[in-house]
Amino acid sequence: MSVCIIELNDAEIRIAKDSNIVLRSPGVAVVGSENIYLGNEALERAYLTPRKTYNRYWQKLNQGTLQNPTERYRHHADLAYAHLLSLYKQAGKPEEVVFAVPGSFSDEQLSMLLGIAEACLISVVGLVDSAVASTASIADSELFQHLDIHLHQLVVSKLHIVEEVSRQSVEVIEEVGLNNIYTSIAGVLADLFIKQSRFDPLHHAETEQVLYNQLPDCLHILNDSKEVLLEIQFQQTTHQAKLGRDLLLEALQPIYQKMLNGVSRTSPCHITDRLATLPGFTALLPRVNVLSEEAVFEGCEKYNEAIRSVGPALNFVTSLPSSVLELVATVDNSEELKVETGGSATHVLVDHQAFSLGVEPLYLLPWGTCSTSCQGDEICSVTLKNNISNLQVENGKTVQINGMDVKFSFVIKPGDKLNYSDSGAQYLFIKVLNSNGP
Repeated sequence: MSVCIIELNDAEIRIAKDSNIVLRSPGVAVVGSENIYLGNEALERAYLTPRKTYNRYWQKLNQGTLQNPTERYRHHADLAYAHLLSLYKQAGKPEEVVFAVPGSFSDEQLSMLLGIAEACLISVVGLVDSAVASTASIADSELFQHLDIHLHQLVVSKLHIVEEVSRQSVEVIEEVGLNNIYTSIAGVLADLFIKQSRFDPLHHAETEQVLYNQLPDCLHILNDSKEVLLEIQFQQTTHQAKLGRDLLLEALQPIYQKMLNGVSRTSPCHITDRLATLPGFTALLPRVNVLSEEAVFEGCEKYNEAIRSVGPALNFVTSLPSSVLELVATVDNSEELKVETGGSATHVLVDHQAFSLGVEPLYLLPWGTCSTSCQGDEICSVTLKNNISNLQVENGKTVQINGMDVKFSFVIKPGDKLNYSDSGAQYLFIKVLNSNGP
C-alpha cells in the first residue's frame, strides 16, 4: 500500500515516499481575485503583491480571518486546506499518509489538521512529533535538544533517550525564523547596493522580488566563502553588490542571540539541515550534530508500526523506541567479549579488528584503518578522557555518525557507527568488558 510521509514545516513542507523526498513546498500563498498561487509559485510572486501574500497560515492554523479575505479564502484554515489538497494531488493521491509535525502545534491545531485532511479525503494513519521521529534512530543515551527553524519561529524540543526517545518539553521562540533572517539580510544588501551601485533594490517591487529570490543561495555561499557577489538587472543596467560574511554575521547577531536564549549550553544539540544553512550559527552551539534532510522520513519508515494508530482516533506519538544496539564482537578471531551499549565507548571496531581508545588521539583514516600518529590524511580523531569518548572532526571536513552529518565534535556512545561516504570505510564504536566481567 502506498504510504506517504508529510513533514509540516512552513519553511519548506517536504513529502517523501520510501524515505525519498518527492515534493518540496514553502508555506506561502498568493491569493488573487480568481487564482491562488501556492508554494514555490507563490514565493516567486510574494514581493510583487505583498498585500495578497500570506505565509503564516500553517503557523497559526486556525479560523482567524485573513487580512484581505476573498469570497473563497477567508481564514488561515482555508489556505492550509488549499495547500494540502494541492500537495496531495501532486503526490499522486497516496492511499495512506503519516504527518510529522513540529512540537509547537497545539491540540487544537492537530485537530484542525486532521479535519482539513479529512476534507481533502486523505487517509491519515499516523501523527508523530517530527523531532522524535528524526532522532529515534540515534544510538545514544542522553538528554538532547532538537532545534528546527520555521518561517517565523525556532522550535527547541528536549528529548530524553534511554530505551526510547521521548519528548520532555518544547519551547517556541517567536520571530526568529527564516522570514526574519531574510528581512534582515535584505536590509543590509539594500544599503550595500545603494553604496556600491547607487541603486535601491527595495524601491521597485520587481527588483525586491529578484533580491529575495537570491537570498537562499547567498546564505549557502557564505557558509563556505568570505563574500558573495549579487547582481540585479533593472532597465538594461546591471547593478552589483558584494556582501561579506563578517558583515552578515554582525547583522544576524541579534537574531542569533535571541535564538540562543532558548538553548541550553550543557546539552548536546541535534539540528536540522534547514538550521545548518545559517552561516556561523552552528559554531555557537554546544556539541552540535546536523541531521540529514531525510532523517525524519527514515525514522517514520523505521518505526511505522509504532506510529500507526488503530481505530478512528489518532494518537499523537511523542515517544518511539531507540535503536541502541546490543552487540557481540570478536577480536583477533579468538576471545569472545561482552559489549555494552551504555556509558562510553572503549574501542573502535574496523575490519574485524578492535582498537582501544585512550587520552591520546586515535586517528580514523579514510581508507579503513587507525593510527596513533598524524599522517596528514586525517579527517577525524577519537579520545577517551574522564570516561567520555569524544570524536573531533578535523580541518573543516564532514563525516557521518549514524547517518547524520557531523562537522565539529560528537560524544561517542557504544553502538555509534561512523561512515566515510567517499571511500565506504566504516567504523563501529563498542564498549568491551573482559569475559569475566569488568
